Amino acid sequence: MSHQPPHHPPIHPARYPARGGNRLALHVGELTFFRALELASAEARGRVWMAVNFLHPEFRLPSGRSLWQWLEDMAGRGLDVRVLFWRNPAFSDSPRIFHGSPEHLEQLRARPGGWHARWDSSIRPGHCHHQKTWLIDAGLPGERAYVGGIVKTRTDLRLRARDGRPGHRHDVTLEVTGPAAADVADNFIERWNHARQTIAGPSPGDALSPTPPAGPAGGARVQALRTVAPGLYPSAPAGEQDILRAYRAAFDAARETIYLENQHPGELSLLLALRDALCRGVRVLMVVPAEPMPAIFQEKARADALKPGEGPTRYSPVFEALADLGDQPGFTLAALRRPGVGEVYCHAKLAVVDGAWLTAGSANLVDLSMAPDHTELNLAVWDAGFARGSLRTLLAGHLDRPPTGAEPADWLRDAAAVARVNRERPPAPLDGALYALDPVTYPVS
Repeated sequence: MSHQPPHHPPIHPARYPARGGNRLALHVGELTFFRALELASAEARGRVWMAVNFLHPEFRLPSGRSLWQWLEDMAGRGLDVRVLFWRNPAFSDSPRIFHGSPEHLEQLRARPGGWHARWDSSIRPGHCHHQKTWLIDAGLPGERAYVGGIVKTRTDLRLRARDGRPGHRHDVTLEVTGPAAADVADNFIERWNHARQTIAGPSPGDALSPTPPAGPAGGARVQALRTVAPGLYPSAPAGEQDILRAYRAAFDAARETIYLENQHPGELSLLLALRDALCRGVRVLMVVPAEPMPAIFQEKARADALKPGEGPTRYSPVFEALADLGDQPGFTLAALRRPGVGEVYCHAKLAVVDGAWLTAGSANLVDLSMAPDHTELNLAVWDAGFARGSLRTLLAGHLDRPPTGAEPADWLRDAAAVARVNRERPPAPLDGALYALDPVTYPVS
């Protein structure tokens, strides 16, 4: 067991620098996050900005307010309220996604004004503005930024809050107060100013000017990382893939442990980097949804249907690499299940390396999120106290008790052992929520 000072993965050059002087909080779960966001918005003195990805038209906060009521209440207090929606024709047939149909636009026109909205449309059908960001008092003293993967698709948060019911989805959001919050604001400002469509109804608002970095609020070093498609913004004509580079640098530097929560383990270069880390003796625990995204099933079926002599499909090497990880004794692939709830879908996008470096945000471990394609935003954190505390909190939640031992390697070993025992127990009650999956059969429907 190592008792040396924690090793910190290197800071990778990116659009935004790593800034010291930040205070951090990790919000685990939708109820926890939206309660914190409502409280923060009630304390806002000047501005509330948000970039919305997937939104159910009837989404409601834990307080019971709809998104529209919330926006109008804040605007009624004189705040500068701006919402950047994502408009993609691919969702035009989905009644569960607010995508900017004529009916949706008419709903907005019928509501009271006072807040500003723009549509950030996609540059091609397969592109996705996947960021989820919220800003409180950007450019003002005490500004706060929230970056994560939580989407506004639930309509039952009020009932769950009232009844104390657990959720069917696991997710996280990072809150940062301090100089790095200005970089999250800069990302929003760039997207706002270059949004391809504005709408009638709520005012599209004026263009935004850059905001100055806030003063120190804590001791953590934080870096905002992006994925941006080529040609999307004048500032990045070749696109950006800072998130992929940061993940690679962290995996290559790992000495003892890599903990992952992710919805979509499909980026080949990162799976190969994990294999190299495992060969060095690093322990890896990866938490994923028990039921992968349908696209994973479809791609696996295509790969399995190849005839002799046919070339590999796009993701054939990914499935082979994932299966190879399963041959390593230090690797555990796991999912979450709870009594009375069933499968808990892991929607989080988080990593903790050596209990010293942490990243969380909107990016899945898939090529679309890592290569210059989707628009993604993560925060990387160099703060051993925060990283270790977050890892212990997450594992305690998955195990229903604090993990045993004093070091992250002990915690991952404990969690992996529980997950493997639980794999043999269904449908018997599990010890905690973690149970192991077979990396070979995971992508098979």
